[in-house]
Amino acid sequence: MHSPNVWGGTYEVRRDKHGDEEEKEMGDWDKSSLLYQQQFHSHELDHVQQSWLLAPQDNRKNKKNNYVDLGCIVVKKKVLKWVFWSFLIAFIVIAMPIIIAKSLPKPKHGPPPADNYTIALHKALLFFNAQKSGKLPKKNGIPWRGNSGLKDGSKLTDVKGGENTKFHFPMAFSMTMLSWSVIEYPHKYEAIDEYDHVRELIKWGTDYLLKTFNSSATLIDKIYCQRPEDMDYNRPVQTCFAGADLAGEMAAALAAASIVFRDHQTYAKKLVKGAETVFQFARDSGKRAPYSRGNLYISPYYNSTGYYDEYMWGATWLYYATGNSSYGALATNPGISKNANAFRVNTNTSYLSWDNKLPAAMLLLTRFRMFLNPGFPYEQTLMQYHNIDYILGENPLHMSYVVGFGNKYPKKVHHRAASIPHKNGVKYSCKGGYKWRDSKRPNPNTINGAMVGGPDRLDKFKDNRKLERYTEPTLAGNAGLVAALVSLTTTAGSGVDRNLIFSGVPPLYTPSPPPPAPWKP
Repeated sequence: MHSPNVWGGTYEVRRDKHGDEEEKEMGDWDKSSLLYQQQFHSHELDHVQQSWLLAPQDNRKNKKNNYVDLGCIVVKKKVLKWVFWSFLIAFIVIAMPIIIAKSLPKPKHGPPPADNYTIALHKALLFFNAQKSGKLPKKNGIPWRGNSGLKDGSKLTDVKGGENTKFHFPMAFSMTMLSWSVIEYPHKYEAIDEYDHVRELIKWGTDYLLKTFNSSATLIDKIYCQRPEDMDYNRPVQTCFAGADLAGEMAAALAAASIVFRDHQTYAKKLVKGAETVFQFARDSGKRAPYSRGNLYISPYYNSTGYYDEYMWGATWLYYATGNSSYGALATNPGISKNANAFRVNTNTSYLSWDNKLPAAMLLLTRFRMFLNPGFPYEQTLMQYHNIDYILGENPLHMSYVVGFGNKYPKKVHHRAASIPHKNGVKYSCKGGYKWRDSKRPNPNTINGAMVGGPDRLDKFKDNRKLERYTEPTLAGNAGLVAALVSLTTTAGSGVDRNLIFSGVPPLYTPSPPPPAPWKP
């Protein structure tokens, strides 16, 4: 037997003539020696084969070219590691901050910062809270004011006063001006969160006006007015049996307010009815006299110079509130305009005041023409007349004449409640308050938003409580201030609401009939 030949073939020796000689020569060898030799060669062959096939290779070259098979591509391990770490670093540096930023709650952007006119407007409206009398609401916001005048008119059988207003004439004008500002700029009041507040102020005033005459009647023969001063003595309510100017202004206030409260139909109808009733009193031929004539309690303070401007003013507002063309016809009647000196404007009739409504009435009628004529540049035309920065500090004294606005403003305002320290349970009589009036110290209570009388014609101003022509604020003055400020503020954009003021006016023209149906053969 021979050991297996792993190389193939056999160990069989071919015999030829030389082979025989070799075999003969080898025959002399010892058989055991031959067997050993065969076993040796077989072992050596196995060793070489195993070392060639199974022995570990030299891997120095493989270490430099170590590859990873990814299935579709073969990549060096070093490249793979470089790519992995690059992606990780990029994720940490770039992606992670983006993810964190997007996961955080987004900040809520508030309204744009208020301009100076808006800031002044907030304060100017607070003045009306300080002027309230009667049983004050809990959230009136003026801690140094309390209930007052609760028994005014308590002895009257037909109406009840119950609140304290010095003069109805300028007070009614104030409510008209506030209402007008809301009618033209409701979006601005809403944007600065004052819409509900200003409507509440208007309602406080119109509720009072409705109590000064029998507003449930169709015809009345008198209206009530008063001038309370000392809160301790008996406070009789003054009665006016003639007063076309006062009645005309009250009609304007109630009619304008009815447009403001058009979303409350019951109250709006009550205001309209009251306006029509009191305007009829104003137009009564036997009542055509100024309300202040012969009244020593009124004429030295709020003396009226006429009533035809109130006819124009009241009739225009009634037309806008009701759509009744008879009011529009009266407002534009040439006789009314002539007696109001509408076409002879002079220094006495060119500026708006509680006594002179002519400029406002003319503007209100002009609104009618402008607003119903699309494209007319009314806003740009009116803006050139605005100069309310003088009041807020752009003046030779660099003083704001609105209390609480800016760094420099009057500190000794002629106002009873603001100048007397607020102490619970302590009351001062009319004469007892003189020591506070005459004091040289600043007011203990700041009446924010009050616009004082202001400087003289030479731009001189005296901050003296005893000189009321400089330091006294009024409802009528502040109402005009509010109307000007809300028109100038840009916090809620610009522009006038064209629709609300004409919401009660029917279409001016009969709509065109629809076209005929197409002809069919």
